Amino acid sequence: MSVPVVIALGGNLGDVRSTGESALRRLHETSGLEVEQVSAWYSTEPVGCEGRFLNAAARLRCELTPTQLLQRMSEVEAEFGRQRTGHWTPRPIDLDLVVYRLWRVDHPRLQVPHPFCWSRRFVLDPVCEVAGQMLHPGLGVTFDALRARLIPRPLPVSWSGDLARDAVVEGEIHDRFGTLIRWVEPRAHYAVRFVSPEIAARGSFEIAVPDDLSESRRIVSETLTALLDEPFVADK
Repeated sequence: MSVPVVIALGGNLGDVRSTGESALRRLHETSGLEVEQVSAWYSTEPVGCEGRFLNAAARLRCELTPTQLLQRMSEVEAEFGRQRTGHWTPRPIDLDLVVYRLWRVDHPRLQVPHPFCWSRRFVLDPVCEVAGQMLHPGLGVTFDALRARLIPRPLPVSWSGDLARDAVVEGEIHDRFGTLIRWVEPRAHYAVRFVSPEIAARGSFEIAVPDDLSESRRIVSETLTALLDEPFVADK
């Protein structure tokens, strides 16, 4: 029996759109996979590397198991030159499984739904084109509703970590986004919360920040960039 799945595509090396379209054709040609709809391609600023990214999403019908689908996507990535060398590094193509029906998978090689899909505009904007009314497993709300949380400005942000928030959010973040960030009480239900790993393991809309200051700064910087940067539809 086939089930609906959503994947995210992205890259910033070479002709990303052409590579992504070719990768989707490879998936469509795979027995047990059918590409039903593809979003527009969105352009976003990179985090931690050079070169703007193009991102898109696709809805598929799938007869493979989640791990079989992951394996097939990895094979397609390798075919088009993807080498996994680090966190958010330059790449010709990246294929991520965002959601597999209403399944929740917690495996060393695969987490479904994608753990950060709710907090990244460059994922949510294209996903909402192809599956806006699909429920996020675990959160129990649609992807359209998740995207709506990130649109209001200033973006409400709360802090419940052990480190003082002013020691983590400084300079680079404030210079780039100014008044788009507004600190609120930690219990605000509409806020993005930075918390300890122990709390994040129990929460739905929380992002873990470790006690290490430099690592916390990196996570907060990347998270707020992904939350606040508004993708735009790339020229066709």
